[in-house]
Amino acid sequence: MIFSAQGKNHGIEVFSHKHASVLTFTVMLLASNSVFGFEDCTPPIKPSLPDGATATMQDMLKGQNAVKDYQARNMDYMRCLQTHIDKEGTTVSRSLDSATRAIALTNHGRANTAYNAAVSAEEEVAGDFNIELREFKAVNAR
Repeated sequence: MIFSAQGKNHGIEVFSHKHASVLTFTVMLLASNSVFGFEDCTPPIKPSLPDGATATMQDMLKGQNAVKDYQARNMDYMRCLQTHIDKEGTTVSRSLDSATRAIALTNHGRANTAYNAAVSAEEEVAGDFNIELREFKAVNAR
């Protein structure tokens, strides 16, 4: 504990063991690589899509293949994140140490957020391609 002279608080913050524990935990949490424990999971880059209004059939097929490739890489990314979600969830439920549990809970939340963003990104790519496909069909309807 840190006290001012004669144990009185003369405008100087008095830290208890509880405050020191929270401060220590926060510093450890920020410095720990385990906070960002899913660096091995690499999100795929969204493909560039053809413009349905001007694209050729070959452009559209190339775009479709790019979307399928993106979806496959995104599935790998989500599987990787899921392993971290499962691992951190197990740590949260089994750990008796509150600091370990707090780190695992943070990691679990970050991995879940990344997973949900990956799902949304995939839906966006598929939706955008479908818009271009409808445009392509409208322009090329004969």
